[in-house]
Order: sequence, then C-alpha cells, then structure tokens
Amino acid sequence: LFRSNVPSGQKPEGDQLYLEALKKSVNLFTIKSTENRLELLERLIEQYKQALRLGLTKYDQVGCRAALSDTLLCYVNELNIETPDEVACLGLELMPNRLQAIQELEKALEIDSTNENKFFCKKTNQTAYLTNLGTHWNIHGRYLNDTKGADHAISYLTNKIKSLNYLGGTYMPDVCLSIGCYYVSTGNEAEAIEWFKKALSAEEIDKSNQQYEHYKKAKKMAMENINSLESYQNNN
Repeated sequence: LFRSNVPSGQKPEGDQLYLEALKKSVNLFTIKSTENRLELLERLIEQYKQALRLGLTKYDQVGCRAALSDTLLCYVNELNIETPDEVACLGLELMPNRLQAIQELEKALEIDSTNENKFFCKKTNQTAYLTNLGTHWNIHGRYLNDTKGADHAISYLTNKIKSLNYLGGTYMPDVCLSIGCYYVSTGNEAEAIEWFKKALSAEEIDKSNQQYEHYKKAKKMAMENINSLESYQNNN
C-alpha cells in the first residue's frame, strides 16, 4: 500500500491513526484464533473510520477507504454472514456490511479520479482492491437480472464500470463478460460482441492474485461467445 509523500510536519490529524492501522493489519496473517482476528478487525475498522473523521490528505483518503473496505469484507467473511449467495438472492441493499464496504471503495474511486497523484494507477493497488469490487458488482448485477431483468443489470454494471474510465484502458473482464451476456439475452448481439471484445482487451492482473484464473476464464468465455455469435451471424 502506497502512501502520500507529505512531510511529517504537515500531515493531517488522522495520519498517525491511519499509519498505525496499516501496520497492525499485517498481524492478520499470523493470528489463527477467529476470536482474536475478529477483535483486531473491529479495532482496525474503528481506526480507519476515526482517521477519516480526523482528516487525511486526498491521496491517503483513497488508501484509507480502500483499506477500510477490505477490512469490512474480511470481517463479514470471518463471521460468515452476508455471503455472496445471499447477496445474489437479496441484493446488496439488504447486506449493510458488504454494502458499506463497496460504497467505501466506490467513494475512494470518486476521490481518486480528481487527484493528481492517483492511488489506483498503481498496479499493486488495482490488484489488491479492484478485483473484489468487480466481484460484488457482478453479484448484484445477477440479482438485478433475476429480479428486474437484463436491462436493469446492464444499466447498473455499465454505470459502475464507467467509474474506472479515468484510469484509462479496460478493467474487470468478468464484468464486461456479464454485460455482454445480458445484451445477448436482450437480443442486442452487436452490443454484446463489443462488450466481449472489451473483456478480451482488459488489463492483466498478477498471477499471484486469487482472481487470476477467474479473469483468465472470463476472457476465454468472451472469445468463445464472440466466435459463436459471429458464426451465427455469418450463417444467417
């Protein structure tokens, strides 16, 4: 996690709390007890929130919100509540902890888009946080498709992915794939092919990321869908 390079004497009030929380978060990798992990996660959540209340540089606001989002997701996963399957059935609006986590990351993107020194332009930060965001967007998109129809899912996902435009390039091949599939279900094959092509051109992520194989599979499926649609068009 990269932090801003403001001289220590000019740091906002929340800086020390943010720094302490980042250092403490490393301990999560060594704590085995669920009870102790939950206790540390609760402390980290409160410290990140307090740091934001006290004030941080705009760059560190982005990093702190990203870290808070990640910690909130770790917390709900540790408790095994608000599971992805529940989100797909009920939507993010009825999952307050996951919803807060996603909203914090979306707010981080909004602030980052106006910053000169952009937190999410760094590949390490993209890999650390954006894959989680795309997963949750996709799950809620599936909920909207099942409850309100493909057009609602398309509108939701396309609006969300626009928030990444400031980074340049294309991201989240799994989200692009989903949008393409929803367009197929509406009969708009031309638009579907465009989104499948976006999935193919999406930025690569590090092989060490747990989503690497998922992204690889999404790109493979996008190619297969393009071939299938183009073959159908050529034969009709």
